[in-house]
Amino acid sequence: MALNELYLTLCKLETIYPEAAFIVAGDFNKANLKTRLPKFDQHIDCATRGGKTLDHCYSNFHDAYKALPRPPFGKADHDSILLIPAYRQKLKQEAPTLRSVQCWSDQADSTLQDCFHHVDWEMFRIASDNNIGEYADSVCEFIRTCVEDVVPIATIKTFPNQKLWIDGSIRVKLKARTTAFNQGKVSGNMTEYKQCSYSLRKAIKQAKRQYRDKVESQFNGSDTRGMWQGLQSITDYRKKSSPVTDQDVLLPGRLNNFFARFEDTDKLNWSTHTDSIVKKAQQRLFNLRRLKKFGLSPKALTNFYRCTIESILAGCITAWYGNCTALNRKALQRVVRSAQRITGGKLPALQDTYTTRCHRKAIKIIKDINHPSHCLFTPLSSRRRGQYRCIKAGTERLKNSFYLKAIRLLNSHH
Repeated sequence: MALNELYLTLCKLETIYPEAAFIVAGDFNKANLKTRLPKFDQHIDCATRGGKTLDHCYSNFHDAYKALPRPPFGKADHDSILLIPAYRQKLKQEAPTLRSVQCWSDQADSTLQDCFHHVDWEMFRIASDNNIGEYADSVCEFIRTCVEDVVPIATIKTFPNQKLWIDGSIRVKLKARTTAFNQGKVSGNMTEYKQCSYSLRKAIKQAKRQYRDKVESQFNGSDTRGMWQGLQSITDYRKKSSPVTDQDVLLPGRLNNFFARFEDTDKLNWSTHTDSIVKKAQQRLFNLRRLKKFGLSPKALTNFYRCTIESILAGCITAWYGNCTALNRKALQRVVRSAQRITGGKLPALQDTYTTRCHRKAIKIIKDINHPSHCLFTPLSSRRRGQYRCIKAGTERLKNSFYLKAIRLLNSHH
């Protein structure tokens, strides 16, 4: 009950403040918040009382703190813990990138037009001896040289924490606000600083609104590449580089452990799979909250949910959902309810998705006489049209498998 209250409270706060830092600390005894919020990290890894870790500290930042044990306060029976920040700012994690852009202007256009108007283009054809390849290369090289000589080039520095909607006008207003603040501290008059702060907030809101409209126009115009680039910028997506290298001597051992993991035990547990996809879906809820905070429309939020979250929850759902325990199904449905509160619209429950896909897949197998499982769907007598013969199951796992579930589902529809 206490974990459910914490879960609902944190989900509500994360929806309102998606970029905030959340820290949950206390005596959890034998409870574990990661069963409800897998994306939260537990930073205390040392014993706090009697050789056991009863006190936990969770946050939504990975490897944010390093825990050091300290003596208890007074007569307390729990050790005190010193948490030292272990993270680095995003601005310090990566170096700024430099890129060169050409600053086109009306004057540069007119200069190039006048230059190309007085060029003897026949000279290039004669010099190439009617070779079309050499002719094209020489003309293109001449045009490129003229553009480089006429059009000025500016070098732009981009910082790791810089957003795409920040332009030159916002930087000017930032400098003006800093100048007004310094002058106000000296003179004691902060009126100009307040005006500059208001102007900066207004400019940022307008820039965000324009960028949001641009992303939604790309979505409506079927420009999927531009849309996903915009969404990645809003959600601070960073593509992870592969840690595998040619000099990785531990790679063969890790591969052996991965492919031989099924020989450790003969008891397969469906909770391992459901816990994994719940954790992945919880991580992507953060991106959905960022988009909600940015002001995207409910339609765009719903499509983002279907592409990035529902695709994880419902991947091969007909193969594993039937054998899930009630606890696993509740954990999966909690993710759907959290996404529903964020998008503001009705989202299909996983049970409905499972039923729909089972029925659809069973119909496809029945229509395909060449399917290997077509023989499992045996129609009954003509007096019971639309009914199929049930398969006997000796175990609960077989009873909850796809084929038996699909047959019972088809029979219940008639």
